[in-house]
Amino acid sequence: MINAATTISERRSLRSEVPSEATQLYLSHLALTLGCEAITLSTRDGQLVGAVGEGYDPGLLSALALLGPQIGTYEPEPGHTPESAALRFYGFDVNGSEVFVSCVGGAPLSVDACASALRRIYAAQSPS
Repeated sequence: MINAATTISERRSLRSEVPSEATQLYLSHLALTLGCEAITLSTRDGQLVGAVGEGYDPGLLSALALLGPQIGTYEPEPGHTPESAALRFYGFDVNGSEVFVSCVGGAPLSVDACASALRRIYAAQSPS
């Protein structure tokens, strides 16, 4: 996992041509950047593509992400402790496939930036 002491040049060296590895590296980067306790990425059919963070069930977070539009996003009231971290869900298209991201805690995700990064990671796998 990427830690706060990682420099830009070190982060840039943490790359992979293997999409599953690149996804894990990207999710680790997101968790660090946004301050999230956990992040999952899943497909429309519920397949868990990647997950980072400890103390959370990635399968459950992935399932909740699929329901996100129906159940909404949980934001703690101001002044509550970190245990009442925000739980956010996002759904968007990556190269013709709908994917879902769940985030525990941290700042809100930039959907455009995340979608763009994942499109680059999976560009070689998209249909021609």
